[in-house]
Amino acid sequence: MATCVTGRSTWLALTVSVVDAAAAAGAEVLHETPVTGLLRDAAERVVGVRARGRQGNSTDLYATLTVGADGIRSTVARQVGARVSRQGNSAGGVLYRYFHDLPADGYEWSYGDRAATGFIPTNDATCVFVGTTPARIRSLRRDGAERAFSTLVASAGPALVERFANATPADRIHGWSGAVGYLRRCWGPGWALVGDAGYFKDPITTHGMTDALRDAELLADAALAMLSGSQEASVLAEYERTRDRLSGDMFNVTEAVAAYDWKLDRVRHLLREVSSAMGDEVDHLQSRDQPVRRTAS
Repeated sequence: MATCVTGRSTWLALTVSVVDAAAAAGAEVLHETPVTGLLRDAAERVVGVRARGRQGNSTDLYATLTVGADGIRSTVARQVGARVSRQGNSAGGVLYRYFHDLPADGYEWSYGDRAATGFIPTNDATCVFVGTTPARIRSLRRDGAERAFSTLVASAGPALVERFANATPADRIHGWSGAVGYLRRCWGPGWALVGDAGYFKDPITTHGMTDALRDAELLADAALAMLSGSQEASVLAEYERTRDRLSGDMFNVTEAVAAYDWKLDRVRHLLREVSSAMGDEVDHLQSRDQPVRRTAS
């Protein structure tokens, strides 16, 4: 049995179909059940979690492997003392808003004047975002979020302004103040980390959910190997090595883009590096052996 702890940001990003698929495969899904602590045996191995139910009652959930998928403020990472193995320096700020009546043919990006902007189509609305340094956003927001948003979109993508000028806002403007990227140690006796809990980088390269799903696949392979008799330390150490190898180039180029200290010739080169890093990742995932899936009995 595995326990998976998810954070609010990760949970909201998951689709209903993923949750339904987990339930269909035999997982018991508990909503609104925050984890308050980890359970350990006499040897300090993590053996599950203590959680608080909807009625405020405490319950203990035991597992062979406890997986923390609970974001950059991960309770699991904090309680196991997962050290940061690599620390970044860049932390870009973002403003974004969803619009109706704004068609977009896939992702559209524009770069200019130390800022990036673009359209991201979703199921029923299009997200318009802008990213730059947190200091610049704070300065512009003195005249209000609306003014900051429109000013930055116009400076980074003037050709996009007309397209959303008459679109209907679906909600208010949201903001992200920025956080420095990192890779954390992502396993230990009885526990592992996936998603932002173990690896975070600036959202400007929009690769966070891809990384999370990639690492979920890699960790699932490791967990299946454990259930088949392989040594936990061996397979989880290999999971971390693979994660770090596939993440390195993307982490480096994201750091460079999120610094927002480039000129256009430089950012064109960086975007080619982003594409190359994604290609290496796809090649690995396509070439890896497909594990034998176990079904719940």
